[in-house]
Amino acid sequence: MHFLLILAAVILVAFSYRLGGRTSRTSTQGLAVLLAAAGAILSFRQPGSAFHLPGWGPRRWSQP
Repeated sequence: MHFLLILAAVILVAFSYRLGGRTSRTSTQGLAVLLAAAGAILSFRQPGSAFHLPGWGPRRWSQP
């Protein structure tokens, strides 16, 4: 799912170059940045991946 969001962002950036108006191009690129950020966050939160951030996933408690 997260790779699809990043792929959609790349497609939107490529599509934004075809748009004529500056406002529509800027808003399309802004949407692409949001999609890429969401895809990156989802890939970082995925347990077991190479990009896994500490603090996300099952907690392991130990006795002090």
